[in-house]
Amino acid sequence: MHIVSQKGESVVVRDTIVRIKRSVNNCLIFCMSLFETAEANPFKQYADHWAFPDQKANEFCQRLGSLIFQQAKLSLFDDSIAEKHSPATIQSLSLAVRHKKVIYRDRHMRITEQSKPTYEELVEVLSDIAFFKPQSFAKESEYRFVFDLNDRQTMFSPKTKDLLLALNPLLDL
Repeated sequence: MHIVSQKGESVVVRDTIVRIKRSVNNCLIFCMSLFETAEANPFKQYADHWAFPDQKANEFCQRLGSLIFQQAKLSLFDDSIAEKHSPATIQSLSLAVRHKKVIYRDRHMRITEQSKPTYEELVEVLSDIAFFKPQSFAKESEYRFVFDLNDRQTMFSPKTKDLLLALNPLLDL
């Protein structure tokens, strides 16, 4: 690494390779594809589909989050989807929900004098990895709904890879 200058918490480097290994708590992610029409769906192997207008994405996310939250707060803690919480933490358990279109980009970022990402771009890439996939998956046109369980202090990873929910409350979307 060639340090050109350093001022406070800022360092200017040259001819340097930086590798950032990012790990995050596991969360629940519901994935859909975003297409103009159902006929545009490239996934012919699926026998069915579920569609709603993109203007209803926030309502869908809130309702789905509510169903997940109900499941997380089961009184039988051995059956709960959240790891390591107990009757003491169940009172403060909450669910953070967010959703947006997946961004397809190379996971390697080359920063040169000619191609400098903004601070906001760097923060976006490093902070919300759940919404990034390699460019090779772009045909999926994925839209994700992400659900994080927490108790205002601790993030709880789900102890299941999948979750079965009765989605009847979402059918009117």
